[in-house]
Amino acid sequence: MSSPALDLDTVKRIAKEEKCILISFSQRSRVISFRKEYEGVSVRINVYWTTGTVGTCMDHPQKGKTQLFRRNVSVATLREIFRNPRVHTGAGYYRRESHSSGISLPNFSTKLRIGDRVNVRGYTDATIASLVQEHGVYRGKILVRYDDGQTYNVDPNALDEPSTVIDDDECTDLESEVKLQMSCLDNELQRIQAEKSKLQEILLGFEQEREKERKQEEARQLAAKRKAEEHAAAERAKKIRLEKERKLLRLQQERSQRGLKVMYALDGDANDLISEDFDKTLTCMACGGSSVIMLYENGGWASSSGLPLNLYNKLNGRRRSLPSPVYVSLGSQDRYYIQFADGKSEWVGCDGMTKQLQSSKSRKVKSVAFGEYMDSYFIVYTDGYGFWGNIPLALSNLMDRRQRRSDLEYVSLGPEGEYFISAKNGRAWWGGMRSEAMTTIGKQADNITFMDFGDNGAWLARYK
Repeated sequence: MSSPALDLDTVKRIAKEEKCILISFSQRSRVISFRKEYEGVSVRINVYWTTGTVGTCMDHPQKGKTQLFRRNVSVATLREIFRNPRVHTGAGYYRRESHSSGISLPNFSTKLRIGDRVNVRGYTDATIASLVQEHGVYRGKILVRYDDGQTYNVDPNALDEPSTVIDDDECTDLESEVKLQMSCLDNELQRIQAEKSKLQEILLGFEQEREKERKQEEARQLAAKRKAEEHAAAERAKKIRLEKERKLLRLQQERSQRGLKVMYALDGDANDLISEDFDKTLTCMACGGSSVIMLYENGGWASSSGLPLNLYNKLNGRRRSLPSPVYVSLGSQDRYYIQFADGKSEWVGCDGMTKQLQSSKSRKVKSVAFGEYMDSYFIVYTDGYGFWGNIPLALSNLMDRRQRRSDLEYVSLGPEGEYFISAKNGRAWWGGMRSEAMTTIGKQADNITFMDFGDNGAWLARYK
């Protein structure tokens, strides 16, 4: 007779309705397991749905650990088992662990133990609850418990082995089935372990490949970084080189604009000073009275004798940590104007000049000239505007003809009415000098960049 199969979805639905908890499922072994708390005991219910077999595992109050198997379970019986895992269906068998002493009875082929099922003749099956009693009213009798919970003391001669004992073959078959399933599970476990090892090797290969790619990417990034740094360094070097070239070009242009050559007619040691110390690094030179002073690109200076005492004291012994002089102008009667790299300046001049300089502190001075008289001066600012007082008539007329344009670059005056004026467009005008000087200077008329004048017809001129 074939065993009826149970529908898996129906098994799950009934288990859920009876508040059983799913704990495992094996499609390969065709078994689904649930757990239920019943009367304080945790019961595991294994349902082999393809064979209609149900196994319940629990700690039995008298039998200890038991496993009750039921075959050919119907849907209705399955619900009863889920509801009461101890229910007796009359179609099952026990497998148990017990250490109780056996009972030797005349009607039994084997010893019985407490917890074994027996048949009470004339009644029904029951469970042995005690050994043969040796004392008391029920001496010689055995206590049995029926499935409804009632207990009775019965004569051992009234007991027969239950017909369910013939299910031993079924027990053996199920045990073989369980062993076979265990063997299959072992094989499956070995196969899974082998497959897992292969997958681990594949994963290791992926990890090694990723590590290789990571190192390659790090190498690429490092190479790119080094290349970028080298490029940046090359760009910086190029920028520095170009800046040096631009500075050198600007310096060459500035030197050319200042005038790389000089001609002069001076007295005393002023002639010697220019002859020995004039060079292309000279940024500013001036003559006034009987003296000459020269300033250089490196912040140094040189002068002949006869400098105004206040100016000489200002420069002589000046600490190199202090701002260096960048512009100087001399005049007769110990007049002078000097400007330093920090923008500060000092001067000795007439009140009109002082008032003009103090009222125009927001402007930067380009040149200051001292003329024939104490109140003769001419100031030029870097914006091209000029302010003057009591200048020679010829220069005044020239300024009027030029409509007092704000394009002045430089103006100098002399003690005998001499003057020199240059504009930002490179044009220059001069006059008031003695005829010998005019003749000499005229030979370089197109190249003159600067003139200045001293006492007794002294003069100097720079030219390209």
